[in-house]
Amino acid sequence: MSQLTKLLSFAVKKRVSDIHFSAEEPIRFRLDGDLVAIDSNPIPAENLQSLLFELLTPEEQSKLFKEKNLDKSYAVEGVGQFRVNIFFNRKGIAAVLRSIPVQIPSFESLGLPEVIRKVAEKPRGLILVTGPTGSGKSTTLAAIIDYINSNFPYHILTVEDPVEFIHPSKKSLINQRDIGHSCHGFQDALKYALREDPDVILIGELRDLETVSLALTAAETGHLVLGTLHTRGAAASIDRMIDSFPAGQQSMIRAMIADSLLAVISQSLLKKADGKGRIAAYEIMIVNSAISNLIREGKVFQMEGVIQTGKKDGMVLMEQSLMALISQGIITPEEAAPYLKNPPPVTASPSLKTTPPPPVSKPKLTPVAPPPKPKTIEQEPESLEANWEGLQDSELIDFSVPAAEGASANVLDLPSEEEESLSSVSAEFTDVSSQAPKVGTAPPPLKKKAG
Repeated sequence: MSQLTKLLSFAVKKRVSDIHFSAEEPIRFRLDGDLVAIDSNPIPAENLQSLLFELLTPEEQSKLFKEKNLDKSYAVEGVGQFRVNIFFNRKGIAAVLRSIPVQIPSFESLGLPEVIRKVAEKPRGLILVTGPTGSGKSTTLAAIIDYINSNFPYHILTVEDPVEFIHPSKKSLINQRDIGHSCHGFQDALKYALREDPDVILIGELRDLETVSLALTAAETGHLVLGTLHTRGAAASIDRMIDSFPAGQQSMIRAMIADSLLAVISQSLLKKADGKGRIAAYEIMIVNSAISNLIREGKVFQMEGVIQTGKKDGMVLMEQSLMALISQGIITPEEAAPYLKNPPPVTASPSLKTTPPPPVSKPKLTPVAPPPKPKTIEQEPESLEANWEGLQDSELIDFSVPAAEGASANVLDLPSEEEESLSSVSAEFTDVSSQAPKVGTAPPPLKKKAG
């Protein structure tokens, strides 16, 4: 097993969502939304390039040097699937690997409301899943596609950059197209999609005017279309789609959206109060006659009121979803505060009686001797090891094995069944290309033989 495979395997076991590599920097893991360094050992640029090139074919290496960016999928047998982005910064090469679960999650495991299942059963229309980067949009779409795949005899066509969740054909036939490998781009794939007899079309991202236009056309012509947008809230998602078109076309686009849109699912991931993972909060807008009229008349700003009163249709505002999670003790008010317009105040315990304070009398002014000056003690700055003590309390990582004396402190220890600790893995990363000559350097001069 290569050192990179060991690292990826360990990351999956520890529920790491992203792995960050950057030249002259330590490797970092994103655990429950926080980015933490696995140790204090920076990886030299030449060594990191040798390490990351294990992921690439010679053709992909040439493409990376030409375009300076590369997206791809990378699968490790028995470990998992990863979405890879490799790029360059001022120090050299860098990469981010997003861990994709091998097992496709179900509606129940994600806590998706029942109304989403009903929307997924519609034969035609447009479903949008929106939210910021890293909010779980791809996971929600994967659960919806898997539900359709398991229950309907359809042809499902996906266009992704890159393909993340791998869907085997079940009751449906699934064709997954990867941008750059199976097709040149979203526009190219969607242009020919309508000739490929699909029932369901998944678009990885509605990036521009042409992609949005093709998605609306596909929904209007009798297909179920699913797509994502990087927006927060249903109203912002509608505005984003409309504003991507010139002013002269916007009234026509409003009519198309009003007729074809089925639902907008907006979501955010928040840390659980017990520190064990994250949970999604949803805003769900189901398009009924009231919502459709607001879209057609350009009164998107009034949608919030309709969503708030549309509970019988399965609609819910993000604030309502967050307040429900707070009341159940699943998340803390502090965690939800950035997503709330009016964060709830911190309330005192109900057992404490609130009594008015006693009247304040004017105090008599008497001279008081000044307190003695406290002795100033110079404090040393906190060391790197001290910073990791806080992480130990979070119990996200096993710290039971101490670092060897004289070695760099490594905060992530591999499980006992592994042959080597992660510290040795990281140490070997720094020596990946120690034997290889640096590119562009001349060989050392030959010594003349004596005599």
